[in-house]
Amino acid sequence: AIVGGGGGSGESMAMPWANTQELLDGEGGGGGGEGTDGNDVREIKQAWINEKNAPVILPYREELVNRIGSSIASQEEFIQSMGAERREELSYTLYQMELDRIKYLLRSYLRDRLKKIQAYCLHILDRRNMHLYARLSSKEQEFLKGFVDAMGGLFYDTVLSGFPYAYQHMLKQYQDSDEGEPTQDNTEFDMIPEPNTRSHVFVVATENVGDYQVESSYINIRANDLFVTRYNYIESLLKEDSVQLV
Repeated sequence: AIVGGGGGSGESMAMPWANTQELLDGEGGGGGGEGTDGNDVREIKQAWINEKNAPVILPYREELVNRIGSSIASQEEFIQSMGAERREELSYTLYQMELDRIKYLLRSYLRDRLKKIQAYCLHILDRRNMHLYARLSSKEQEFLKGFVDAMGGLFYDTVLSGFPYAYQHMLKQYQDSDEGEPTQDNTEFDMIPEPNTRSHVFVVATENVGDYQVESSYINIRANDLFVTRYNYIESLLKEDSVQLV
């Protein structure tokens, strides 16, 4: 969606006015500067929508993020190389606006992932949920560990340190025994916030799925069908890119 420009200030825009929409859609040709492929822009936009509406953290789109990040850096360099006299042209404004749009999509995608990591940090770090931890990028994993350590230290210093030792655990509840002494329930971590995978989501099919079981019944899902269902019923379809969230 980001394309380069043509020559100097005395030259016309790299593409005719009739094709201005191609500049915004990432389908037009341009001069200097490396562009962001229109498919990448559509993919990061949909990845953001999926991430925003899914209750759980989704797999990190590393290759896509790296491609867009590289193209953004290249386009910023190209825009900065434009002479001061060219910055009054409409082409410069279009390039800058499109660059800002792509940066907004990328930042929104990463920001929503960080919100989930903060909200469900203990759940993701739980050894029973290593498949969720594996969905994070290396930098997100580093952030997660640092966030949990900082949160644990803050809770202990401000609240938990004032409790009896038996009640200072952040992950488990303690129950009183018949003798009146606190005992720890070792069966599970029962104080960890978890995402609600049974929450409802809006879904659009990207291909013909055919008969698909939802609860005790089957529905016939065809391409472009729009429906509402619980997330856990369509999670496998989302992984296969057979559906998208809206």
